[in-house]
Amino acid sequence: MSVISLVVQWFADPAHWSGPDGIPQRLVEHLQISAESVAIGAVIALPIGIALGHYGRFGNVAINISNVGRALPSFGVLVIAFQVLGLGNLPILVALVALAIPPMVTNSYVGLQEVDPDVKEAARGMGYRELAQLLRGWRWPPSSHFRLWNGCLSLVGSGSSGRPSAGARQLSRPHKWKNQARPAV
Repeated sequence: MSVISLVVQWFADPAHWSGPDGIPQRLVEHLQISAESVAIGAVIALPIGIALGHYGRFGNVAINISNVGRALPSFGVLVIAFQVLGLGNLPILVALVALAIPPMVTNSYVGLQEVDPDVKEAARGMGYRELAQLLRGWRWPPSSHFRLWNGCLSLVGSGSSGRPSAGARQLSRPHKWKNQARPAV
């Protein structure tokens, strides 16, 4: 049997779609921990990125530090979190938050720096002060939402790395090969 036919057979098995170990339950758990880490990362990173983008001071230093954080391999961050916090969901959440912060800081900073100076001047001319410009959306370019979404996508992929190694429930479970030699991939 080919690997593809074994994968199709595994997905076609009704036992994999029901119960506490079923694919829908595991998918919900995976999306839940990813959403939690994105929300916590946004609460931490967005104010930093907005402040840096608004004032423009120390932005290059912060972006360089953030780029170092983006270069860290996700599995390495997970291993460090496991060493410090032990096994379970907490180190996965901490590692994913640590992986969420750098792209959100960078993207929110760059998004605010890309706003056309004429738009800022028009908002100022209409009587909006600096804080009102941020809160009313005058200072947010349309591409900034996609920049934040880009950071979220990388977390969903990284979230599945930590689940099996943390002793937590995982999205994919080991396949039991019945009376078959495991196919070479």
